[in-house]
Amino acid sequence: MRNLYYLILFSAFSMGALAQVAPTATIVKTNSLSCTQTSINYSVASAANIVSYTWAVQPTKDLVAFTDLNNDKISLTFSSTVHHTIYISFTDESGANGKATAPLTLYQKPKSSFNASFLSSGVPTDLVLTNYSTNYTKNFWSFSDSQGDSALNVTKSYTTSGTYSVTLLTFGEKGCVDSAIYDFVLEKTSSLILPTIFTPNGDGANEIYKPISKGITSLKAFVYNRYGVLITSWTTVNGLWDGHSYSGEECDDGVYFIVVEATGNDGQTYKLNSTITLAR
Repeated sequence: MRNLYYLILFSAFSMGALAQVAPTATIVKTNSLSCTQTSINYSVASAANIVSYTWAVQPTKDLVAFTDLNNDKISLTFSSTVHHTIYISFTDESGANGKATAPLTLYQKPKSSFNASFLSSGVPTDLVLTNYSTNYTKNFWSFSDSQGDSALNVTKSYTTSGTYSVTLLTFGEKGCVDSAIYDFVLEKTSSLILPTIFTPNGDGANEIYKPISKGITSLKAFVYNRYGVLITSWTTVNGLWDGHSYSGEECDDGVYFIVVEATGNDGQTYKLNSTITLAR
């Protein structure tokens, strides 16, 4: 009888020794930000020798992308700021099961968007940048060739050819950020056109004569009457004729002759001759 008692006691002790102990683990978030439309990465930290994993998310609403649910690491992407709980179930080498949870609070990622338009082709020109971003609290324009600007909308001048880029950074809550970039090439181009008529009669329309130029870096112009007498001249790109002679007298209606020599920013040289009709 005593031997039977010892056998029962020993068997009970052995069964207790073999009872499985549930393994423990911690869900570790491996990137600092919690933004929508951005990958949020998790891993599992445990002292146990875990052999299988199963991830889950509740609620699944707005979960738009995820990696392998049966790995020790996972990457999740959400589309909105719904609060979630991350779950992990796991099994160690002895067959014991465990689980862990972690809360997730999401913040809205801004959306960077802008329009870029040039006021003219080639250089010099102005680039007009209009911000159409959403869900942001502040923005910053970054330029490849100069200091940035934190204004809402920006107009930037370019005077030399080359390859450029503009990046718009937008900032939201808790470090959430987005960017949009525009790469472009500006080529050297120049042009010079001589109008053929102007009407300096005081009505406010077409009052001056001025060559129509783009990308012109130097210009000389000489205006003659029909007898070959020099009436006026100028030696600047922005020079013009207001219908008066050197002496300040109004010139008569009629046909005049103009000779222009100019150089463009692309190295193009111009030697143009034309007539000008002055009609008051």
